[in-house]
Amino acid sequence: MSEISSQDCQIVGNFPNSPSNAWTEILTQEQRDAYVRINQTLRNICENVAQNFIDHLQPVVQPSFRPETGIRNNRPRDLWCSLVNSDSVDLVGMPQIFMIVSGRGVEIGLAPAIHRSDFSNQDVKNLLRKVTPLLFDLFPASNSQIIFDLSVRLNQEGGWKFKKKARMENQNSDFQSISELISYLHSEAGQKYGATSISRYYNLDEIDDIDLSFYTEFENAARLFAPLMSYIRARQAPVANVLHEWQARERILRQQEKLLERQNRDNNDQNAIEGRRKVFASITQRQGQAKFRSQLIAAYKNRCAFTGSNTLEILEAAHINPYNGPETNCTTNGILLRSDIHTLFDLGLLSIDDNFRILVSPEITENTYRDLHGQQISLPDDPALHPDMNALRSQRRLREL
Repeated sequence: MSEISSQDCQIVGNFPNSPSNAWTEILTQEQRDAYVRINQTLRNICENVAQNFIDHLQPVVQPSFRPETGIRNNRPRDLWCSLVNSDSVDLVGMPQIFMIVSGRGVEIGLAPAIHRSDFSNQDVKNLLRKVTPLLFDLFPASNSQIIFDLSVRLNQEGGWKFKKKARMENQNSDFQSISELISYLHSEAGQKYGATSISRYYNLDEIDDIDLSFYTEFENAARLFAPLMSYIRARQAPVANVLHEWQARERILRQQEKLLERQNRDNNDQNAIEGRRKVFASITQRQGQAKFRSQLIAAYKNRCAFTGSNTLEILEAAHINPYNGPETNCTTNGILLRSDIHTLFDLGLLSIDDNFRILVSPEITENTYRDLHGQQISLPDDPALHPDMNALRSQRRLREL
């Protein structure tokens, strides 16, 4: 008989509209014990399977669940565990090989990303919106060898469903094949939706089968999807860097908006306020100007002019004078900068003097940035491509550096 009983699953399916105090006020001790049994079973299975992949997969077992309080004194609607890449925290723990137990049964599979509607924390939802397009770009092409090999194995086993979303809401496939699912990941619609899953379902009438072992089923899924997980892990470092910079940028923007409000508290210069807010908006909503960026990448030899960073994924084409039509997309009105440096440059907190030395505003206190003060920027070999001096002076006046 399997490690999880259909009777315990049915208990998990009770009280779908339970109030926030359901764990202590509504559930009986017997019902709470069923949740605890399932949670412990998932922990044992997940941790034991993870031992076979200890070099790169780590177990995660519903961290918010507590035997004494459920989930913040509430009844969990389901219980789950997952295997994630050991350094996937920057990608919100995605992708993941999962097992979910609910009142409908058990679901095992791979989720490139869990849909943000399955999370209650708004910060996590916002981060997922940022992460998933970058994450999905890490997946191989639909016609790649790794997807072909996985497709062969999935078809040999049978029973796998290709879904837009996990959690057994229905058991029909949304895609005909894994190749079609991967193509969707790379599409604009897929990146906007932000989730898919490859799932196998075990309904209540199957769970008590004497020959069924969820350890074996979960281990099989882990072996099946481990090569794809390794492929993602090998490519994810630049994306993690982008997300670090994005989070740092968001913190900087919040600090600067507070500073802006203080500076304008005693005057009613709404035009100044609105103008600066447009600068902030332009930072967070950059439009990719591919040709302009390519010209700067070539001129600056794939390196940030301030730091020498050469990770292309986080190098951006910075305008010295703000973008004002195609004529401002010229190399002398641009400079290649790492994304966080670009933000500080746009805010006027970093600038360049007449000798092409870096100026750092006293408002910046972090040593990482303060150490740049007085350093010479890297310049293109061709003097005709150097930053325009008048544009640099205009940019300095932004904060009077």
